[in-house]
Amino acid sequence: MKKTNKITKEGRRLTSILKGAIAALIIATILLIAVSIFYNNTDLSTTIIQVILCIILAISSFFGGWISSKYYKKSGMQNGAICGSVLFCAITLIGCIIHDFAFTPFTLFKAGAIIVFGAFGGIIGINRSAKHKMKL
Repeated sequence: MKKTNKITKEGRRLTSILKGAIAALIIATILLIAVSIFYNNTDLSTTIIQVILCIILAISSFFGGWISSKYYKKSGMQNGAICGSVLFCAITLIGCIIHDFAFTPFTLFKAGAIIVFGAFGGIIGINRSAKHKMKL
């Protein structure tokens, strides 16, 4: 008997979303470490730090959605949005474990930005891969 190593469509999608979310977490961690080093040497207000955090999470969500759609090669907007949602849930869960979590209107804004940028990254990832296929 011949063994086949077929991965189902749902399994491939889940794998691509997890790869994108893990990549987004790694990117966010690197950027947050860089900002924290900069923050120690300057005197910035908490509001500015929250905005910088939101920008960092949006950028990392964009790249997570892009990576996710590169692996799955379809449904870029959905994959990117789901990847962004996973990133937001992971960041929120880590925040709840490490520090007290307070749900504020800014939390909703941050969630929206992360999901929208993840979806945008997914769209760009699909379009870039289609563009490269046409050149070959």
